[in-house]
Order: sequence, then C-alpha cells, then structure tokens
Amino acid sequence: MALYLLVKKGCKGTIRKDQVVSTLRELLAIHESVANTLSDVFSELDEESLAIQPLREKFISIIRTMESNLGYLFLERLTAENLAEVGIVSNKKMFTTRFIRIKTKL
Repeated sequence: MALYLLVKKGCKGTIRKDQVVSTLRELLAIHESVANTLSDVFSELDEESLAIQPLREKFISIIRTMESNLGYLFLERLTAENLAEVGIVSNKKMFTTRFIRIKTKL
C-alpha cells in the first residue's frame, strides 16, 4: 500500500518525481523482492491513469526513468500501446505482428 501511495503521489505531483524514483531505486537495491510488488503497483496505476492525461504524463515519466530498474517482469505486463508510449518499442505495429507470429509458432 505504501508503494502505491508513493507512486500515486508522484503522479499527482504531491511528491517530486526524482524523490519517488530515488526512493524506489533504494528499495529495489535493498530488497529485490520489491520488484514484484512494484510491478503490481505500476500495473494498477497504468489502468487508473488512462482516463486522466496529466496523471498519465507523470506516470509515463516515472516509468521511463525507472525502466532500467524494473526488469522483464514489469515489461511483460505492459501492453503494446504502453510499450510504445514509454519508448521501449519504436514501432507498435511491427512489434504486435512479431509477437503474434512468435505466439502462433509456440
């Protein structure tokens, strides 16, 4: 719950983005198991921020900054649109096509 509130207040602008990011990085350095919980928090806030554009912009900014610390677990939970929005995937259509081809072969 505390992680959720920290990130949500960062998205709302109550707490500065750099403070949120530094706190999250420290937590991840101390406890690697926090990554699972943080992935859940980011997934929840991703859904909440879809309707509110200013909240969405700050959320995406936090995600971009934290991208190198999050790992594959969080990236698996993002949709193709979100991957493109964050800047991880440059061409959403090509990514979706290749993803479907890979899944079909499996």
